[in-house]
Amino acid sequence: MKKITTTVLVCVIGLLSLSTSVAQTLSKGSIIGNGTFDFFSGKEKQEFGSSSSFEDKITSFGFTPWAGYFITTNLGVGAGLNFSLSSAKDDSGDNTFSETQITFGPVVRYYITEGPFVQGYFGFGSQKTKITSGGVDLPEAKESVTEWQAGVGYSIRLSDTVLLDPLLGYGSSVHENKDADNKVTVSGFFIRVGFTIILIAP
Repeated sequence: MKKITTTVLVCVIGLLSLSTSVAQTLSKGSIIGNGTFDFFSGKEKQEFGSSSSFEDKITSFGFTPWAGYFITTNLGVGAGLNFSLSSAKDDSGDNTFSETQITFGPVVRYYITEGPFVQGYFGFGSQKTKITSGGVDLPEAKESVTEWQAGVGYSIRLSDTVLLDPLLGYGSSVHENKDADNKVTVSGFFIRVGFTIILIAP
């Protein structure tokens, strides 16, 4: 029992030391670079004018690089890209959708205490959609995209300058094709795992 207690105590002290070093390094003036891979699962609602609408299940895989500057201790702001590939299928299975999306916008990360953080992203961009209906490929469609994402994560130190950042969040995006009077709303949860590199640490 004493050995188990000692082991747990050592682990707790190690985690506290880890978290403290993260907080101290990411002080005012720190500059970071970040790259993450994510998996998204949610619902896609398609609306065609005011006449009809239907919902699909959608999954996507994405890559999100961004860079930030800590304007004060624990609060970093920056800009990033969100690149994703997704696929969806309606309930009948007759229609499938393959989508490629890229957006750009501001990123904010705030460390609540040592280690855990909250992060938000708001982006603008475009998407290309390939639709197959009844085995026939339809002309590729282009849409404008507005999206937001918010999540909670935890920074784990791997070295003096590299952090592992697992994150769980929720996001929503609106896709509009004004020429076709088509609007698509996508929302759901995502899991993201990435690395933060501390480029400058005052």
